[in-house]
Amino acid sequence: MTLVVNSPLTNEIKLLMEKSPARIPQAKRLVDVYQCLWEAYLTEYAKAKEAGEENSLLGKSNSWLEENNESLRLICTDREANLYDSRQAFQSVRQGILNIFEDTFKIHQLLPLP
Repeated sequence: MTLVVNSPLTNEIKLLMEKSPARIPQAKRLVDVYQCLWEAYLTEYAKAKEAGEENSLLGKSNSWLEENNESLRLICTDREANLYDSRQAFQSVRQGILNIFEDTFKIHQLLPLP
């Protein structure tokens, strides 16, 4: 039997096995259970550590996205204001041209035909 983990518990089990050879099968089962639990703990610890690192990266990505979202929102608001101003200017020019045509039409109606 090989004990991978050197801890007070495994040392106590070794002493128990040396003092009571009749309990060796029980001690082996206990050691197997302990090793299984230890391996499960290490696996879960690694998963938790990896999840923590991933969470940290996601937090940084989220911060970056929030900053860029605000920048893009400001750009869109500015572009929207420019578009509104352009539409207003276009409407003003359009209305001016229509007024010129209307005035020209009225003048032609007032003039005698040749």
